[in-house]
Amino acid sequence: MNVLVEAATAVETALNAGTFSLAFTAVRKYRPVYQLEDMGTLHVTVAGAQITITTPARGVRRYELRVDVGVQLKPEADTNELLDPLSDLLEEIVNHFAGLEILPDTDICWVGAVNAPAYSYEHLDRWGQFTGVVGLLFKAQRRVTA
Repeated sequence: MNVLVEAATAVETALNAGTFSLAFTAVRKYRPVYQLEDMGTLHVTVAGAQITITTPARGVRRYELRVDVGVQLKPEADTNELLDPLSDLLEEIVNHFAGLEILPDTDICWVGAVNAPAYSYEHLDRWGQFTGVVGLLFKAQRRVTA
């Protein structure tokens, strides 16, 4: 399994083992697309998003990875009362991985997160759907053979 898929799979597993303020089952997908009529249920989707590979020394590969975690729901109304918990969930997800530091059963280390924009204004305006994505940043270094 390549390192980006390994990281995304470990993120999915760690999310499903965690405790959060909203109940969900995270799913790893290559194409995180859903039908609007299905968005009345909270969707948490994990997708490998980016990988940078460098060679700091012979026989060594350094990987910088970004795994995106999307939080999507079409609430009954776009009120602060209904949207704030979704925004809170994104921060809880970041805090969950900051607490782990290393993804379970891997050598992949958490280094940070990015959440910009905090949510999609367009999705709220066009479909009344909250879509927020946090990019979890990881690094790994591995020995490779020719």
